[in-house]
Amino acid sequence: MELEKGIELWHKQRNGQLTPEERLLFDQWISSQEGARISGQLGRLYSVSGNFRSDFQPDTEKALDKLKARMAASKKEATVKPMRPARRAWMAVAAAVVVLVGLGLTFLLWRPAAGPEWVVVTTGPGDTLSVLLPDQSRVVLNEHSRLSYPADLGQGELRRVELEGEGFFEVHRNVEKPFEIHSALARVIVLGTRFNFRTYSAENRAEVEVEEGKVALLPAAGDERIELKAGERGIFDPAASRLSVEKPKALNGTYWRNKVLRLRNHTLRETVALFQRHFGVRIDIGSVDYPDCTLSLNIIQSAPEVAVGAIASVFSAKVLRQDAASFVLEGGHCAQ
Repeated sequence: MELEKGIELWHKQRNGQLTPEERLLFDQWISSQEGARISGQLGRLYSVSGNFRSDFQPDTEKALDKLKARMAASKKEATVKPMRPARRAWMAVAAAVVVLVGLGLTFLLWRPAAGPEWVVVTTGPGDTLSVLLPDQSRVVLNEHSRLSYPADLGQGELRRVELEGEGFFEVHRNVEKPFEIHSALARVIVLGTRFNFRTYSAENRAEVEVEEGKVALLPAAGDERIELKAGERGIFDPAASRLSVEKPKALNGTYWRNKVLRLRNHTLRETVALFQRHFGVRIDIGSVDYPDCTLSLNIIQSAPEVAVGAIASVFSAKVLRQDAASFVLEGGHCAQ
């Protein structure tokens, strides 16, 4: 995708103006290395803009020259096309990014044409970040996530934030001002509670695990809902337009935050699925005859090979490592 188009989509996304077709293009762009880099630079630009006078105007002509020089350094040949007047503003933004990118800030302040200022927080690969919201709610963001909220959150009748990615929420209770989280896939409505909301667009699935209180999970568009209470998991499958409730043996959705994987009478088959999700490793158990035997233990921030070894020891099995992310269990027997 051309740079100016990516920046235009980024701007429209911040204002909630993307069409469904543009949303698909934006998600594809933001998932690319170049798109993620430019998005991060745009975020840092607006972060810094909050520290300047409201009448500050960057020297965009000079900055644009620097942008072109940087692009030329990364690509030996580049084609410059005339822009429609409406798009020149996006390039002014990109030009200013070049001047400000070295400041390394995470927060940005977005000022739409009308309405309150919006704050946007982003995390990169391997990063997590704790954010205290203006209404005293707290959010811990997982990697590759983006949280947006109005700077005056809590002043109006509705507390609304937007999420792409995954976050653990501790919502300050206020029965008169419901708290809503909107994503491209689903919505969550709460009064005050603790829960994890996973809504990466690329996964085409939204998932909520509730630790305390109650929440409602809804599709991004539509009024059908499911009510979730502590200890329950809610899932929305956009492809099937289906909402479902599960009562998991343990809440492990927040492993990314607390680094504790809780196994409570999980079968070996279920454990393998958890390892795939949380450790990113594959365990081949095709040759063992006890896939439905259970185990209970806590695995605390372990390297994948150590965690797999702990599982193998429960069943007196042998571990064969195929590569950095693939293991095979052989032999052993049911521990019970």
